Amino acid sequence: MKRTSMRGGVLRSVFAFLVTGVVVKIFFDESQPQLFPTVVALIEFLSSFALMYFVFGFGHKIFKAGSSMFVYAKYLYFLGHFFTIATINIVVMVVETTSILLITTGLFLLFKDTFGGELWRLAFSDSLTGLLNRGAFLNSSRKILRNLAKDQRTAALIYIDLDRFKSVNDLHGHHVGDHMLEILSKRMKNSVREGDLLCRLGGDEFVILLVGASEKVAQEVVKRIVDSICRPVSFDGLALCVGVSAGIAMFPRDGTSIDDLVKKADKAMYKAKERNLGYLFVDQINQAD
Repeated sequence: MKRTSMRGGVLRSVFAFLVTGVVVKIFFDESQPQLFPTVVALIEFLSSFALMYFVFGFGHKIFKAGSSMFVYAKYLYFLGHFFTIATINIVVMVVETTSILLITTGLFLLFKDTFGGELWRLAFSDSLTGLLNRGAFLNSSRKILRNLAKDQRTAALIYIDLDRFKSVNDLHGHHVGDHMLEILSKRMKNSVREGDLLCRLGGDEFVILLVGASEKVAQEVVKRIVDSICRPVSFDGLALCVGVSAGIAMFPRDGTSIDDLVKKADKAMYKAKERNLGYLFVDQINQAD
């Protein structure tokens, strides 16, 4: 199918060249071409035609149209050596410029479709879990918090640390630990709501921004996360279990910037880990002492 489409596109271009040649032959006077410029023009035309044949193997119609117009401009320039056409240079320039714009657009679309997903993954997501990485999470969170502040809405920042995860790596190897992180990340993703941001900070630490969440909603979500993480993970006949400690900071009560919220939720998480509480809100830290 691809080869048939390529052949059909090239044949249509050849037909357009032939029709143009006949029209020029009928309406314009012949001139005496100079050998060297004519040979150069012919080489340009044939090289462009070969490139166009290659381009017709790609899917973007814009890319194909641009390459065809580029070859057509070279063809007109070549005909200009055999016929006296007063405005040939202007016509060639307009067609060639348009073709370059189309080719650039086509290349962008081709690049986006072919590499866009992979580039996004490399730039904005964690390579192991597919969750947002730290930079992408912080940038997105700043924008979200600005909008929430304008609408006077709340949010919750949950800082999560896995308990006993280091022993899994030490006893069974990092490949088992990586498998466990992938499974637990999926469980966390299934525990949050659509529109919430979930990020792996690194190692066994995660943060979640619950957009527009109240304390009650934050508590419900963190309970779901704790329950899902504490379920055993099966690997090669093993049933592995880890625990979880979480700290919860509320926006704007506990902080108005994402950096403040992360810092305070981290502190609450460590307090929850010390007291074996599972999770703790920032405003409960003093009560836990």
